Amino acid sequence: MTEEWRAILGKAIWAASGDNAQPWSVNILSEDRVVVHLATEKQNVYNLVPIPDWISLGMFIENMSLATAGLGKRIDTEMIDDYQIQVDLVPENDLVINPISKFIESRSVNRLSYKRDQIAAQTKHKLAALFDEDMELHWFDTDKKRFQIARAIMRSTDLRLRMEETYQIHKNMLDWENAQSHDGLPIESIGLSAFSAKSLKWLLANERRNNRVMKLPGATIFTQIELDLIPAMLCGAHFIASFKPDMRPHPQAVDYVRAGRAMQRFWLTLTQEHLCMQPWYIVFMFSLYVERGMFFTTQHDRAQKLYKHFTQQITAPENISVNHMFFTGRVGVPNKNPKGRSLRKPLDSFIIDDGL
Repeated sequence: MTEEWRAILGKAIWAASGDNAQPWSVNILSEDRVVVHLATEKQNVYNLVPIPDWISLGMFIENMSLATAGLGKRIDTEMIDDYQIQVDLVPENDLVINPISKFIESRSVNRLSYKRDQIAAQTKHKLAALFDEDMELHWFDTDKKRFQIARAIMRSTDLRLRMEETYQIHKNMLDWENAQSHDGLPIESIGLSAFSAKSLKWLLANERRNNRVMKLPGATIFTQIELDLIPAMLCGAHFIASFKPDMRPHPQAVDYVRAGRAMQRFWLTLTQEHLCMQPWYIVFMFSLYVERGMFFTTQHDRAQKLYKHFTQQITAPENISVNHMFFTGRVGVPNKNPKGRSLRKPLDSFIIDDGL
């Protein structure tokens, strides 16, 4: 690997990914060309439709672009198929380094409560300008909308904690030992109280026990309050990013990668503006499964109720199509930063073939 590729890819791996799965690998073909791959074996119930992975891949590519500008070059990209992108380095004179590039490694998820300060109209306009013309942002910043979204997120948490399909995912992704985790989510970054964290650890230690407890009424209520209700109400605004149906009626993988690039610019710009973000992807993904008639859990009734609440109270009144969404989250001014943070595995662990 050349020092140039090491510098570029060293920034690229700081892209966000669901549960810090880091689903990318890189084949270095020459000094001017690499192929970036998505790891299909990391599929689980949270990405049965690979929208989150395509978004993450777009974030990876955008980081490459931002890093390349600092080297006096640009990148050209071409989708080989839905899971591979060829990236070429091209000399380019007079490139302006985007100031958001210096926030690539400091950008992170903040799952704690934020200040309720409204997001300024000027900031919203600046963020909207980061997206392509076939994309749009929808903002939700009234108490009524915050509460409706909080209820949807609470329903999704109740569902995912009760699903037998998610037990192993949760057990594997949580890092109980380290405040900074290279391949998981530190428990200190989640936002649970000490009591709730200990309870969760006790449950996840035994699958049979976990499944038995999760059949009880009210088994998830404290987690819903801590992880969903309080943070959802204490923020500046929620947002949904989507494609415009008239311009992009049937989004493809290449479109979601473009959207991921825009979302990386969005997130880095938030960081530049001293704002933070937390995605709430599960509501969107589980609703999409129901919309498309996908059977993904034995907890079918709870999934249906989540879908009806999300579409009837949140998306339908705003004329937003579930089939055209690509990102959902909340933003605001942080009260404080979490103690724990997800890091990244060493760069060399992502290189599957080095032609140099």
